[in-house]
Amino acid sequence: MSAARSTILEGIRSAIGGAGVAASGGRAQTAPSRARPARPVAAFVENAERAGCTVQRVEDVNTVPEAVAAFLARHDLGDAVRCAPEPFLDTIPWSRRSAMAIETGVVRDGDRIAITAAAAGVAETGTLVLSSGPDRAILNAFLPEAHIGILRSGDVVGSYEESWTRLGAGADGGWPPRTVTWVTGPSRTADIEQTLIVGVHGPSLIHVIVVGDEEA
Repeated sequence: MSAARSTILEGIRSAIGGAGVAASGGRAQTAPSRARPARPVAAFVENAERAGCTVQRVEDVNTVPEAVAAFLARHDLGDAVRCAPEPFLDTIPWSRRSAMAIETGVVRDGDRIAITAAAAGVAETGTLVLSSGPDRAILNAFLPEAHIGILRSGDVVGSYEESWTRLGAGADGGWPPRTVTWVTGPSRTADIEQTLIVGVHGPSLIHVIVVGDEEA
């Protein structure tokens, strides 16, 4: 390896040595004011809605089934739902809405609605943070027509840098996760004749249910 290339790579390693933490011989990242809101959950909701999501806050997991059923009815999506096999989602009493057909597993061809649990939410942009793992089905966030993300209010952070700390705190299948995805609003593109089309590369509907009364 040439000396010039070694110098460049060392500079890159130093620059990304830590998000929000000083790298060796470097300085800590400085988060902009938008990444330090006084009320992170409220900021997350506002920015997620601005990005095209619909958002609903609920008190606890017992009220999640009703919120999901209301979303399905509002968009005439039927009652068949594919739920990712994630521990947090298993704590939700789905039987309270017996009319919904909840199937646990990876989304299949023809499934219109899928549910995942978000590892974190980023307030500065209204972004859901999704990570892969042995007990998660990351495809559930990308293949169906509608994606419902369940987010605990305590998992909302101000900045992207903080979301990495949240991911590390929740790591149960090794660190780092094989895949980390940030989802900010429904898929959209205007590549063809500058016409905005929603849902080309993923769900056309994203509904976020924020569980918990932190920062109510």
